[in-house]
Amino acid sequence: MTFSELKSKFSTIQTTEENFKKHFARFQKSFLKEYNMHLMKEGRGSSVSYYIEEERTEEEKYFKNNKAFVNDWDGDECRSLVTTDLVLTNDELYCLLVILFAPMGVFRGTYEIFMRYAEIDKSKLESVKVAIAALIKKDYIAMNIDDSTTEGYFTLISKRYIERNCELSIPLKELRQVIAIAKVHNTRSWIPIFKMWAAITTLNGEISTITQISELTGMTDNQVKYYGKMLQESEVFKSEKVYVNKGKDNIKCIGTEKTIVANWSWLNSARGEIC
Repeated sequence: MTFSELKSKFSTIQTTEENFKKHFARFQKSFLKEYNMHLMKEGRGSSVSYYIEEERTEEEKYFKNNKAFVNDWDGDECRSLVTTDLVLTNDELYCLLVILFAPMGVFRGTYEIFMRYAEIDKSKLESVKVAIAALIKKDYIAMNIDDSTTEGYFTLISKRYIERNCELSIPLKELRQVIAIAKVHNTRSWIPIFKMWAAITTLNGEISTITQISELTGMTDNQVKYYGKMLQESEVFKSEKVYVNKGKDNIKCIGTEKTIVANWSWLNSARGEIC
């Protein structure tokens, strides 16, 4: 909430925004005493916002729970993919996203440091090596070996694909929210959820079928249904079935129009069905 929204919601707050910010700790204690609720804030300066701790959903509590995608120097950072990137394996796409969202799209370290940074279990070392090697072979990234040390340091650099079409902009905030949804639902990987979100974002408002989304993401039809339902339950998009011969006996569903509705405040109420 902005200060204006907070002030209109709680009539006991009768002060200027400047004074409220300056003496926030004092107002926070008074708020707890008056309403028995914990008033919290995030951000600084003109971007500061307020929230009630008790009102936060599980998704929001997990909001910044993956250090590989917590960018303290630029909270609004965006990176781009193209739709064809979604068919990469889960490990490949995950490693690519970690590199893309590293500062300046560059990561320097060892495999062990990369795995700690990306929060990957050390038992998956060989899988990470295979994924990075595949990304290099497919020309998504470049690796420069640091020969000045024997500690195994290297630099991974993301490459741009200016000649490709259908570029998808991925704000860091949205990516964090996808991670949050995965953690709330205890899924082993958030990448399939991300693929589903990215596909719906790309096809936003277009008529599509499960098969088309499967081809776009490289997932099975059942996976599309499963992760699509998960996003719907988190109120990320709405879906409306599209019929031919509507109003006649031989009505046939030819797909759905899926539209992103989430504003990432988790206050939307729109829901839909996978067709």
